[in-house]
Amino acid sequence: MPSYMCSNCFEYLKEYTEKCPICNTKIRPKLDRVSKTKLKNKAWKVFADYIKERDCQNGKGICYTCGREFSIKDLQAGHLKCGRTNDILFDEDHVRIQCKTCNIFKSGNQGIFTIKMIEELVESGLTYEDAVNNINQYLTSKSHKELTNEYLCSIIKKYSNKKNRY
Repeated sequence: MPSYMCSNCFEYLKEYTEKCPICNTKIRPKLDRVSKTKLKNKAWKVFADYIKERDCQNGKGICYTCGREFSIKDLQAGHLKCGRTNDILFDEDHVRIQCKTCNIFKSGNQGIFTIKMIEELVESGLTYEDAVNNINQYLTSKSHKELTNEYLCSIIKKYSNKKNRY
């Protein structure tokens, strides 16, 4: 059975209705029909844009791992843990801006990323030992979170609303 997403408020609809029950926008049967892949791609785009806007100022940002300055369009949302698995994909606490070289060609530059995350946790008040334990637990955890259509729509809603606040 196909599912739909309101193009105005991003409400997930399990089945076709003429109008969105939240914002009363007309649902277009062909255009508003969504697959899990389409929702995941849209959610990632909105989330990555949010991370870039959060971590950049005046259209420029500093790569978290190499420290070089880049235009916002040349930066990516990089994860502390490699793999873009479901359990970490939308975890904003462990995602920072990175240049393409660090994020892709150096596989996230994980050693430097990890050290900088530990430093951030220590600055926030954790002891060094607790910060290291926190990062180790995060890196070794295995979650089997399923990215449901409802969850993906909630990510789109959440980060579309946060956009332009930074």
